Amino acid sequence: MGVRAYEFRFAGEADRTVRAAFSDFDISVGDGSTLLQARLLDQAAVHGTLDRISALGLELIEVRSVDASSS
Repeated sequence: MGVRAYEFRFAGEADRTVRAAFSDFDISVGDGSTLLQARLLDQAAVHGTLDRISALGLELIEVRSVDASSS
């Protein structure tokens, strides 16, 4: 599959704990949600990210693969 860019959006604004848990992601906050962006190696990395989001009790809104040139 190869490296692809992904976006994960969850409800609420990331606090210090969430920012630390996703320090390896680009984080944008606004409009009552947080957007995580990263280039991930494979589907295992995508599922690992989803597991991290779930473990923190965050409400997932959206996950999408994006064109690497737009991230």
